[in-house]
Amino acid sequence: MIPSVGLRWSGQAIGIGRRRIELLSSRQFSSSIVQHAPIRRNPLLCQNGPSVARLSSKSQFSRTNVLIRNGAGVRFASGVPLSSAASTTPPTTPADAASSSAGVPSDFASSSLDEVTDWSAESLANVPHYIGYLKHLGLDYWTISPTNGMEWLLEHVHVLAGTPWWASIALTVAIVRIALFKFYVNAAENSTRMATAAPITKPLLAKMNEARVTSNTTTMMEVQAEIRRINKRAGVSTYKSFIPFIGGFATYGMFKLLRAMSAIPALGLETGGTLWFPNLAIPDPYFLLPMLTAGVLHALMRLGGETGQSSLSPNMQKVVLWAFPAMGILFSWWMPAAVQITFFTQGLLSFIQVTCMRQTWFRRFFNMTPIPKRAEGPDGSSPSPYKGNLRRAASPVLSQAELSSRFQSTSSSFPRPPGQPKSGILGSVLKPIEDAMKPTIKAAQEALDKRQKTGTIKSNRKEAENYEKKRQKEIEREHLQRAAMLREERARRKNQEH
Repeated sequence: MIPSVGLRWSGQAIGIGRRRIELLSSRQFSSSIVQHAPIRRNPLLCQNGPSVARLSSKSQFSRTNVLIRNGAGVRFASGVPLSSAASTTPPTTPADAASSSAGVPSDFASSSLDEVTDWSAESLANVPHYIGYLKHLGLDYWTISPTNGMEWLLEHVHVLAGTPWWASIALTVAIVRIALFKFYVNAAENSTRMATAAPITKPLLAKMNEARVTSNTTTMMEVQAEIRRINKRAGVSTYKSFIPFIGGFATYGMFKLLRAMSAIPALGLETGGTLWFPNLAIPDPYFLLPMLTAGVLHALMRLGGETGQSSLSPNMQKVVLWAFPAMGILFSWWMPAAVQITFFTQGLLSFIQVTCMRQTWFRRFFNMTPIPKRAEGPDGSSPSPYKGNLRRAASPVLSQAELSSRFQSTSSSFPRPPGQPKSGILGSVLKPIEDAMKPTIKAAQEALDKRQKTGTIKSNRKEAENYEKKRQKEIEREHLQRAAMLREERARRKNQEH
């Protein structure tokens, strides 16, 4: 008897169900199952590892049996239209399943690389600064160098105080000035003591220079020892005058650091200025900072420098009053505004400090020696207490010099063509410089004449020494000739006797 078609299809459906059971019962994640202590204690789960898999397969097999029992109603997919199959069971891929399980949104915000790397001056200025920020940008210097010390101080002031860059630079300069204030007071006191003892030591210095010119070592050493004894008794110390020069190292470190910072756009110096110089990375566009610095330096030189007591001659003092400000302008007009504001702040603080040091109440508070009064003569030099004015009766007889001067004045009384007058602005600018240069030129001419005179004295002395050596050689030669003549005379007498 031929089997019916329905039984044959039922057998194929059973085979399909068997294969599904085998696929569902296989392990998909690991090859072994770790049994934990709570599982062993549970009476329901206290079985071997494969039993858990069998348990799940049995439950799924029981659900599958329902389909197998109704296997007669199972039909192939070929009997179902494609449109209905596609509409009822949409295909799912592993990527779709992963995306749906992870909950990742399908829409993303698009951005270009230019928008990410678009760093403007405002965005760079808003970057938060922290301790060590300058070193991370590459400004790493030697540990014991002044530049490293000023970097540490400026960074801490800027981060902790939260001030803009121009205020941080000014505060840093002020802190250095306050730290060295006691040394400046000691240097000013030392300069005052030197000025008090100057009337006594000045003649000795002239004597020592004269002994040096004449190569009189003994006199020079004696006078030098005498000057040391006077300075020691007056309380003058040589090294105290050089201690404030430590501030020069701090100024150099600040200068080097700020120039390097001006080349880095990530620091925000482009927006760290104020007033007419908002950008500290470029020079002052109106050149006001260099001009103000030169004016402050000129006023400071008039007060006697950092110590308030200038040891320069009046003629040299006039040159310094104009030379130093001019050099300051030439040196700083092309530098970044950060460096220019450093020089201006330092000069302004020095001027305020020296002005206070010259006040009586300030010197009394710090127990300093009063400033000696400097009385100047008509030629600008300090009068000597050993000099006086004597009146002499005029002689009725004219000397040869007076006659020559009268003849020269007569010859010069003839009319001469007038010189070309200078313009008002140029003359007003050049006249102080010419007046300051005239004493300097005169002093240089006197020094040249003195050097020529000194050279003449040395050359005369050398000629005298050469003549003395030559004369000694001639005397020795005469002695030798006389001794030879005496020997010949003795030999001749002996021959005659024999």
